[in-house]
Amino acid sequence: MILSSISTLPALSVPTLPPTVGRGNPAPPVSLHDVAFARGLYVAVGSEGTILTSENRREWDRQKSEANSRLQSIAYGDHRFVAVGDAGTILVSPNGVCWRRIESAFRGDLTGIGFGNGLFVAVGASGAILTSDDATTWTQQASGVSTELRAVANSGCHFLVVGAHQTVLASVDGIQWSRALPSSCPSLNHVLASRGAFLAAGCPGVFLASEDVRQWANLPSPASSIVHALADGHGSLVAVGGSGGIHTSADGRLWIPRNSPSSHHLFGITHGPQGFVAVGSCGTIVYSADGSSWLPGAILP
Repeated sequence: MILSSISTLPALSVPTLPPTVGRGNPAPPVSLHDVAFARGLYVAVGSEGTILTSENRREWDRQKSEANSRLQSIAYGDHRFVAVGDAGTILVSPNGVCWRRIESAFRGDLTGIGFGNGLFVAVGASGAILTSDDATTWTQQASGVSTELRAVANSGCHFLVVGAHQTVLASVDGIQWSRALPSSCPSLNHVLASRGAFLAAGCPGVFLASEDVRQWANLPSPASSIVHALADGHGSLVAVGGSGGIHTSADGRLWIPRNSPSSHHLFGITHGPQGFVAVGSCGTIVYSADGSSWLPGAILP
């Protein structure tokens, strides 16, 4: 179990090679901020409304986007992908290829989105929490905070939101929210619901876990640099972050630094049947079958 045997340790990171996209075209000079897998497709989103898709993790196609602003997060649920980003941007797609823009009253930046219990929950600037059960009509909920919220996860029993300035919020239904952590918590970038617990990471040396959103434990940190995202698959937890850092753990306590094919910051990671995909700045895409050995994305023939 993740929370057995608790202590605190840090780790390290490593080096370069951005991938390419489209038929012989060089990788776009954009940042990729998140990636998701569903319906046999990996879908990455990023700055300037960028949307890329791949069936094999090596070859990527650029899709037509209904947005020019930065897309910061993507999730899949209820038979559709939903991507969110700056200036209140919300895009919806049934297949990751055809996208339409959804209008909402919120005009601030949206930085994270998750799905659970039939509900999409998007979070962002100034404590914003938006919910929708159909990805079309969105309602802003009262969060009780004004800080930036960065990520959301659902365990089946609770939603958990993490953000800047020691903000951690919990909700059973996505509507009523309350603080879930003492104010001694540092800023957090990502939260993952996995193995019967919430795992949260962010600032260097910070890795927290909770099985009930009330009691939290400090676990050994995946890295001595910032962690931007976490994923679980093939029996491994994988953390990605600053300067291309990639670390893996079988139990959430002992973390192993892995050789990275990129020195660019990695902002998002997902896992599918073929393995992991991580994305980051300068159009970086890297992939791995098991989380241990990583390769750069390739060019389409």
